[in-house]
Amino acid sequence: MTLTNVSPWGFWMGCAALALMLAVLQWLRTRHRTVHVVTTLFWQEAMEESRARVFWRRFRHPWAYLLALLIAGLTWLAWADPRPEREGAVETVILIDGSAAMMVGDRLAQVREQVMRELRRLPAEHRRVFWVGGQTTLLLDRGEEALLLEARWKGRQAEVAPSGIEQACLALSSEAEARPLQLVVAGNGSLGDDVLTLLPEDVKVLRLVNEEEEAKPSNTGVRALGMAATLGNPETVDVWFEVDAPMSEVQVKVDAKPWTGALNERQPGRVWCEAVPARGGRLEVRLSNGGALSADDVAAIQLPWRQRIRVSVSEDTPLPLRRVLEADDAVEMVDAEADVTVGFTTSDGIPSLVWDETGEAFVFVSEEAQAPESLHALMGLDQIDTVGLAEQSGRVVRLQVETGPTRRAQLWPQLLSQEYHFIQSSAFPLYVGQTLRWLAKVPKVDPYVAAGETHPRLKAAGVPFALPRAGDYEDGLGQLRVAHLSGDPLSSDKGSEPRVTTLSGAIKGGSWATWLILVVLVLLLGEWVLFQNGRMP
Repeated sequence: MTLTNVSPWGFWMGCAALALMLAVLQWLRTRHRTVHVVTTLFWQEAMEESRARVFWRRFRHPWAYLLALLIAGLTWLAWADPRPEREGAVETVILIDGSAAMMVGDRLAQVREQVMRELRRLPAEHRRVFWVGGQTTLLLDRGEEALLLEARWKGRQAEVAPSGIEQACLALSSEAEARPLQLVVAGNGSLGDDVLTLLPEDVKVLRLVNEEEEAKPSNTGVRALGMAATLGNPETVDVWFEVDAPMSEVQVKVDAKPWTGALNERQPGRVWCEAVPARGGRLEVRLSNGGALSADDVAAIQLPWRQRIRVSVSEDTPLPLRRVLEADDAVEMVDAEADVTVGFTTSDGIPSLVWDETGEAFVFVSEEAQAPESLHALMGLDQIDTVGLAEQSGRVVRLQVETGPTRRAQLWPQLLSQEYHFIQSSAFPLYVGQTLRWLAKVPKVDPYVAAGETHPRLKAAGVPFALPRAGDYEDGLGQLRVAHLSGDPLSSDKGSEPRVTTLSGAIKGGSWATWLILVVLVLLLGEWVLFQNGRMP
């Protein structure tokens, strides 16, 4: 049996309090009786007999006391709402939304109060509580006291992160194989209809709301922010952003200084800052008058450090290769202090592009191990006719990756001759350009980094991952990335899951409260009959 409205410890403490209170009342109980005396000589004796408020006298009427205690105890048990424990009972998991949407007003405090109240209605062995913010954290496990949740929740604030309720529900739904699962969402986060259809049949989703749910507040903010390389200028980038506020309220700053360049709306709803110097600075978009949520009133992006690649070329460099280098806007031909050498190597550790008949057709030497598949696609080698080149050369065309102290790219010299189709294909300038940028370690222009969304160049153990919350991050190469909120955080309330104000009706197992109340009524009726017949004092 489990109690819905009170803990077992609280129930037995209440029973003890009832027993003590009824005992005191029984001692202090007074019932006047009419006594006929034949003379006043016995008046004093009658007065002594009528005194009841004397604690040192014998405890009178124990059976009446036990009946009153039974009635009071059953009433107290009915209020505690006992329910039977059943095998295969439903597992209830409360998911507390800790995303940016909970920063509006005192929404998080309201959810905390409601969760603490409803938690007592659930059997301790079949309930858990998770915090779903930038990361999902277990706050209360099965069998733990509810007081631990209050201690672990202390100090937690809503995070500048997108709602992770959908991901948490999908991850927990696998537990429905062992027993039915009931997921209770507490807060603004919800599940879209497309996610609800993916959940197993034994998973039920409820939304815990206030009795008087407030209307969704109006909110404006920066909805998206990204950048792209500027065509024809390797030293600048074009930054774009989307806002749902008047442009008069938009402030754009680069390194804390107002942006004086033009703001062009190339596409409806998307504004571009063109030719922003790529010198590793920080561009920030801010709204002067934000909406209900302040977390999305500002978004920032880290600008890359981009400059022309200084290339020194040997005299015997084939003409097709030289023409591709001269046509590349990102290349500056120099005689000294080069970033990359072409046709020769040096002893001072400068990366180089050389040609050699030994080894495989394409060789890349890097300071750290790299997957051949990634370089194959990056250098555009997936677009060349390897079969045709193999037939012309009589050798198998393959890519080889090695490790060494200095980056180096190598290819067969015959691939640069007019006899081969490689220099005439569209893959040749792509190979040369990408190889030079790889040798010079030119950072790529990330289109955007949104919190909660996977990024192809952010990987852990080779698997793309998502930055959990908005803010500044530094990767393994020391490059700073700034993640921002994407979209309107308050639009996460999009699901059609049932909404409840209390979990009492959602708990499986019939309540015994009704039957207990009927028993109490019968006992009260029996006590009244005994009292009328003079058998109950």
